[in-house]
Amino acid sequence: MVVIANRGGRTQPIRSLNFGLNGNQHYISIIAEETDIIELMTRWIVILLMSGGYATAAAQADTASLATALKAVRGRDWIHAAEYKKLQAQYFSWIDARLKAGKSLDEMNAELREAHLLFEPNDTLRDISRSFAGYLIELSEQSKHSAPGIRVIDARIHRGVSCSVASTALVYQTKPAKQLGQLEVRYNNPDEGWAYHLEGISVGPQDSNGARLVASGWTISNCTSTRNDKAIRIDRLKPGGVEKLFERSIWARSGWSEEGDFLPAIKGSDISFRYPGATGDGMYISLPTEAHYSVEGNRVILQSPIALTRAGFIHEWLTMSNADAARWSATAALTSRQALASEFKQQGIEFGTVAQCGVAPLVWEVEVKFGDSKQPVVFRIGGAEPAS
Repeated sequence: MVVIANRGGRTQPIRSLNFGLNGNQHYISIIAEETDIIELMTRWIVILLMSGGYATAAAQADTASLATALKAVRGRDWIHAAEYKKLQAQYFSWIDARLKAGKSLDEMNAELREAHLLFEPNDTLRDISRSFAGYLIELSEQSKHSAPGIRVIDARIHRGVSCSVASTALVYQTKPAKQLGQLEVRYNNPDEGWAYHLEGISVGPQDSNGARLVASGWTISNCTSTRNDKAIRIDRLKPGGVEKLFERSIWARSGWSEEGDFLPAIKGSDISFRYPGATGDGMYISLPTEAHYSVEGNRVILQSPIALTRAGFIHEWLTMSNADAARWSATAALTSRQALASEFKQQGIEFGTVAQCGVAPLVWEVEVKFGDSKQPVVFRIGGAEPAS
């Protein structure tokens, strides 16, 4: 806004004028002591049009192009893989240009909001029959659990119905700003309507080969349930790209922590995930759970402890691979495990009484009923000896 005080039909001397341009304040000095009001205003209009038009065109051309691409898929039941990949590349290039220019996430979100590209959360999000494809979720940062000098930007795109929000984790070094890699979890069939969003991530320090381990947790997007399919991932971020080492589908409760449903941690080659894991018993839907792994070359090896509770241990033992189960089982237990695992998968379990039956070493006996069976199975779980 230009404010000019009139004095006998002439203007007061104006030394400077400020105006907003692309969110920044610019100052231009006027040398003339007294200028005809019409001439002065005409000159400023010309200056403002030329300056504002040039800056807007330079700064917002890629925003306009991104808006066109997003609006082209609005309302789709699902954005198919080939088209989605192109949309991702365009959006990530938009983000990259602004990060390298020193823009904050708040500034980027403001630009996206002004272009009407952000989905603003409200009650309509719970209408799983509606599609919000072609809208973006605010950019956010998940860098808290990563090594110094690392930023992780969570870029989310609405991909279709059923609240299908797909995340990509953009990993950056901070000085200078440079993208190191992109991570996402894809459903088995990328053209089916399921998308994963990021729930927790940790990027480890750089090793002698310039590589970093990455631990991340993901949830299938769903706005009507607190119990969803999830995945944990271990990747190696190398100068040449991202190498996936391990991915495991798990069941866990949603919404248990403000920090996300997974709390991954990396110490050297050891990686852990803490999350509210399943028990298989409807009375005990979820309990605190930890999964521990070590990375040896390209191998990811399950390590102790495999659970934090007795119920959690039984659930893990029934769902793990035969090779892993053999490491934590007496021979007799391993012989019956496959049949019990099959029964568990079909009918679930119900926990019964728990009793301590040993002191050195400590041993617990846990009664478990499978489905409608009236005869319980007794698990003997020891801290030092294998389970029987």
